[in-house]
Amino acid sequence: YVLLEEMEIRNQFPLAWQYLIENQESLVARENNRFEKTWWQYSRPQNLTEFDAVKIITPEIAIKPQLTLDSEGICYHTTKVYSFVFKENIEEKQAYWLGLLNSKLLWFFLNSTGYVLRGGYFTFKTEYLKPFPVKRIDFKSTYEKFCYDKIVENVNTILDFKENGKDTFRFEAEIDALVFILYGFTEDEMMTTLLQMPDVSEAERREIQFNYKEYNRINIAP
Repeated sequence: YVLLEEMEIRNQFPLAWQYLIENQESLVARENNRFEKTWWQYSRPQNLTEFDAVKIITPEIAIKPQLTLDSEGICYHTTKVYSFVFKENIEEKQAYWLGLLNSKLLWFFLNSTGYVLRGGYFTFKTEYLKPFPVKRIDFKSTYEKFCYDKIVENVNTILDFKENGKDTFRFEAEIDALVFILYGFTEDEMMTTLLQMPDVSEAERREIQFNYKEYNRINIAP
């Protein structure tokens, strides 16, 4: 990493420079004035390269799953935001994991096992998400591959639509139905689960059920 000069920061990022100036005294005093001459610098670049990776991001505390995708590896954040990076040998695309982690099924899991804060907010820390049994795709299964492709397609559509302020209700319901199918839920089991979630509206339940039935009618070999 190259440290920007004072003038560069002042000219290119005036608001950031204003913030630094307001905190100059504290920044100078770090580690016994170690950075007195370059007081605006980051003290240690440890782990910064990990932020350059494509990753899924979630706020630490949220009222529901609000995960999104940093597809360019340009988002740096504090400890109040969590990121999930991927090993090189993971075959599933990031969009699949984003769809799964934003699904009603994961939300039901967190509602059942997670830590509830004041106001109905939940903690999306790793320790609460890690026990969720993630569904790895059997790419030799034609039907699993079909469901996987549809989830990826819908997630990409949702990301595009949200960027342009368009409604994504139908695509989200499709993903929820496909996730329930991949996890082997019967229709009755799925509806029982959804009925235990008071924040899921009747319209959402009907749309998820409709898509569940439609995808189960598709004649694709296992």
